[in-house]
Amino acid sequence: MRKTVDIALLGCGVVGGGVADLLLRDRARIEALTGVRYNLKGIAVRSVDKPRGVDLPHELFTSDAAKLVGERDTDLVIECIGGRDLAGEYIERALEAR
Repeated sequence: MRKTVDIALLGCGVVGGGVADLLLRDRARIEALTGVRYNLKGIAVRSVDKPRGVDLPHELFTSDAAKLVGERDTDLVIECIGGRDLAGEYIERALEAR
């Protein structure tokens, strides 16, 4: 396997929560199928204390999406917040950081 890929997830609604749950629950299978080891480093949300429809580690949540996507060690950003303005801003910031 190659180096570990650090993933930042934007949003944790129905879609984002499902993506996060899948990444954490099926890690071994996904890594075996893809040959890529990964780490879900953070999930950016508006409110870190809002109840979610999935059981995810609280320490993954941050309300600072700009910081999460702007970190140099973030290899992949998965955008699940919808809309164009805010999502576009964060994706542009991620591209500028790398």
